[in-house]
Amino acid sequence: MSLNGIDIGDSQAYMDVKSIDGDFVIIKATQSNYYKTKAYENQLKSAQQGTKEIGGSGANFPR
Repeated sequence: MSLNGIDIGDSQAYMDVKSIDGDFVIIKATQSNYYKTKAYENQLKSAQQGTKEIGGSGANFPR
């Protein structure tokens, strides 16, 4: 079995995450311990409207 997915961050800020093909999305949330990506909240909301598994990355990824 294989899964297909993508990782996204600020560079894909205007991407409609829920409409992307794939099984999962990894959303970049932070950079080190001082920076929260600007697109994270919107990307997370968009992903939650779809059917993909959602993960995050970053030193201080909000759990």
